[in-house]
Amino acid sequence: MKNPTPRGMGFFIWPCRQVWYAPGTILEPFLGVSSMKKSFAFLSAAVLSLAGIAQAETPAAKKPAAPAAEQVDKITVTNKLVDGKKTWLPADIKLKAGEKVELSLVNTLAEPHGFNAPGMAQDVVVNANETKVVSFTAPKEAGTVKYTCHLHPAHVGGNIIVQ
Repeated sequence: MKNPTPRGMGFFIWPCRQVWYAPGTILEPFLGVSSMKKSFAFLSAAVLSLAGIAQAETPAAKKPAAPAAEQVDKITVTNKLVDGKKTWLPADIKLKAGEKVELSLVNTLAEPHGFNAPGMAQDVVVNANETKVVSFTAPKEAGTVKYTCHLHPAHVGGNIIVQ
């Protein structure tokens, strides 16, 4: 069957109705449609367009920038068996004066161990095969603090060096 549409013309299907139009014109979908439907369609399009423009240009539409998060130095200290001695590693932890620190204390051994750094962090007991996180702020003055296992003083600790 041959298309009855004249050359250069097309058709638009409005519910239950076929409407002829001239392609490329702004009114192409509305030729043959009631003026009430045309008015409603144009009004709807205008409102939506203006709402989009207003939202795009309004400063309030922009999300406020998130405040810069304070930088935290994250350090992992692991309790291991080294040459038959239970040891926290690394032996020396270097920090900058006044910086915020998160120490992840990892106990890889079969019994609980303690972590004590006087004046910096509260005493912590880390159970067997467990990890605990200790947060603190390094002192503002340079210096060295010895850290130990307060449960087993014979175990090897190390130094927290503040620069």
